[in-house]
Amino acid sequence: MSNNIKGGRITFRIDGKSYDCLGDFKYGIGADKRESIVGTSGVIGYSTIAQIPFIEGDIVKGHLLSGIDLSEIDGSTITLDLADGTTFALYNAWCVNDKGMELETKQGKITLRFEGTKGLEIGA
Repeated sequence: MSNNIKGGRITFRIDGKSYDCLGDFKYGIGADKRESIVGTSGVIGYSTIAQIPFIEGDIVKGHLLSGIDLSEIDGSTITLDLADGTTFALYNAWCVNDKGMELETKQGKITLRFEGTKGLEIGA
């Protein structure tokens, strides 16, 4: 893999099955959020709050792809393979469909967000 490539093509999979993607995807590793603690004498340190690992982006609806089926995904492994050779895997994932599983007809776009119990970034 080239050291110069930083972005570009991706492969998105749900339980090993690839889906056609549109645009950008995002993922969050679920690292703890740090909040600073300040006392009357100054900075004391920080506390941590757990964050949810996720993958989100847009896929293309095919004739065999149902929005209902996608909205019911639970306990799946979701992977995102990046152009630089990195893979992000989201384990025990479920679909979060805050807009009632909205599908757009112009490009056949389905916006998805998956959250899970563990996210793992596997380097190139």
